[in-house]
Amino acid sequence: MKLFNNLLVLTLVIGLAGACTKLEESPEPGTGTTGGTGGGGATGDPAVYLGVWKQTDKKKAGTSIFDANNTFTVKLDAAATATWTFTDSGVVQPNEPDAYILKTTPLPATIDFVKYGSREIVSKTGSLIIWQWNDPKEGGALVEETLTKQ
Repeated sequence: MKLFNNLLVLTLVIGLAGACTKLEESPEPGTGTTGGTGGGGATGDPAVYLGVWKQTDKKKAGTSIFDANNTFTVKLDAAATATWTFTDSGVVQPNEPDAYILKTTPLPATIDFVKYGSREIVSKTGSLIIWQWNDPKEGGALVEETLTKQ
């Protein structure tokens, strides 16, 4: 019974800590106003990375190589967990869990994914992330991917 009580208290503490976190999802595009804590589109908080992000462009050496039939979305959660959903040849694949570490200092900011490697943030607004990384599918070449808040 003592073990049950300890587990119950631990569960409540974790739940309360999760509910009190100041991290919040990046606002939906177009849902807020400029100049305040709300805001969508480019007016959202550029420091907030949480939410669902969809790849909307991919460049190699400055040339777009984006293919809408081979893309992904990634959901970044407050618990430093990520969920990737890839589309290969137009077919949506099963979700793939991952974990990440967000490093905003020193610059440049990076997101280090456990399964899918490190991305260096080139720019970030409330509704857009542009990151670069060495893509093994492109022979290890440096690519720049644009992700839009969903």
